Amino acid sequence: MASKSASGKTGPQFGFESVNFGFFRTTYFPGSHSVKILIDGDPVAEAFSTVSKSPPARFSRAPAPTYLAADAFHSLYWCKYFFAWEKATTVNAPSTRLPASHADQDQLREIYLAGGEETRVRMGKLSEILSCPPASVTAAIKRLHEAGFVQYEPYQGALLTAAGAEAAVELVRHHRLIERFLVQILGYDWDDVHEEADRLEHAISEKLEGKIADILSNPTADPHGEPIPGADLQAVADESYALAEAEVSERLKVVRVHDRDPELLKYLAEIGLVPGARVRVLEHLPFEGPLVISLGGKSLPVGLPVAEAVFVNSSSG
Repeated sequence: MASKSASGKTGPQFGFESVNFGFFRTTYFPGSHSVKILIDGDPVAEAFSTVSKSPPARFSRAPAPTYLAADAFHSLYWCKYFFAWEKATTVNAPSTRLPASHADQDQLREIYLAGGEETRVRMGKLSEILSCPPASVTAAIKRLHEAGFVQYEPYQGALLTAAGAEAAVELVRHHRLIERFLVQILGYDWDDVHEEADRLEHAISEKLEGKIADILSNPTADPHGEPIPGADLQAVADESYALAEAEVSERLKVVRVHDRDPELLKYLAEIGLVPGARVRVLEHLPFEGPLVISLGGKSLPVGLPVAEAVFVNSSSG
């Protein structure tokens, strides 16, 4: 790790500054305001300026990028904003064409997750998912339509094109690999990774994506059980269904859970209703009442919103 100076700041203070994290290395050149990220000695991204100048206000209030290099992703996260300021060039950028803005990338990913590869997704649904005004969603969809990522018809919704589906799967792969990395390598809780992954999924290169996959032994699911598409960007088949739809007495295995609500994830962890758990439905109470399930040898009432957020497969075990 970087040393601590008399000033109390962690990290090198002057000259050729470098921090190592095994396969990941950051190097900061304060005189020229240059930052490089290297993996196994190869440059993955670089930011530089030909004119010596002080960082903008948002950086003057924060430590230099290397001071924030407590782990690989924090380095990458801060370098991402440094790159934007320095008009960075990125080496090994993804070969898959992505929408220009992060907001449009988010829209594309959500269309895919809502089934937009096979059926049209309406603007109202996207507005609800993204918590964005309908007008903003429609404007973004029109940009995606013009760029060839979706087929959009007013009042009919948006359908992914082949290019849009490929780009969306790339983003989903980034997101879920990052979530797995944050939990498995950096020790994050599973309820604390979704927003981090939302920010970081736009920044990583194909090379970094590949290194992360290698370190994680090419995982097939994220911490919430959601399938991680392979490097070939082929969609992964998912035959799971909501616990709320399960039949009484059916023996089930939890496959995945929705990851958007941190409080729900904390609750699921507390009761043990997590991917891999074996459950059996004992009773469906009427009038949208809770389900009663058998979990860990105990009977447990599960509210309908929870049962709709947990996905299962039939199990003979």
